[in-house]
Amino acid sequence: MARTAGDTLDVFTMIDIFKYVIYGIAAAFFVYGILLMVEGFFTTGAIKDL
Repeated sequence: MARTAGDTLDVFTMIDIFKYVIYGIAAAFFVYGILLMVEGFFTTGAIKDL
């Protein structure tokens, strides 16, 4: 019985770890998208100035 309890605890810990990994990847893509958007604004402004 203690073995199954330890297994379920390990599964829940793995789910928490995967949740944090997914959140980290999502935040990285969000920041990357913002950087691309800002770079696009800068490049369009430079093209308009040229």
